[in-house]
Amino acid sequence: MAILLTDPFMAPILQCPGITFFSLQAMIPARDQTCFGSFTNLIDLAAVLTDFKSTASIIQQMDLVISVDTAVAHLAGALGKPTWTFIQHTPDWRWLLDRPTTPWYPTMRLFRQQQKAKWEPAISLVAPELNRLLGS
Repeated sequence: MAILLTDPFMAPILQCPGITFFSLQAMIPARDQTCFGSFTNLIDLAAVLTDFKSTASIIQQMDLVISVDTAVAHLAGALGKPTWTFIQHTPDWRWLLDRPTTPWYPTMRLFRQQQKAKWEPAISLVAPELNRLLGS
């Protein structure tokens, strides 16, 4: 399974066995490079990111995109790619409230931050879901 990750706070997800992850972080800060560098199942694609066309081409090749609310999440959703998007506690209006889905992108699932600045509960929901996908 090939999964695209877009943010370093998702590092705990990289511990899921049997998955190759790809990063679309254009510029990874030094503090995150150390963390990301420790995972042999993560491939950094920053060098091939030249424009949205190249990003879209990479997204098309993935089984799943996992992202925070960024342009990549919107691009993946617009492409109809299965996408899991992390939404901050006080979301942008387009994410509505108290729903795990969005009417804008039928293939997108939302993982919402329940408390401001605390991503761990939302992140902890993803690993079991990935394992379920691998088993099916």
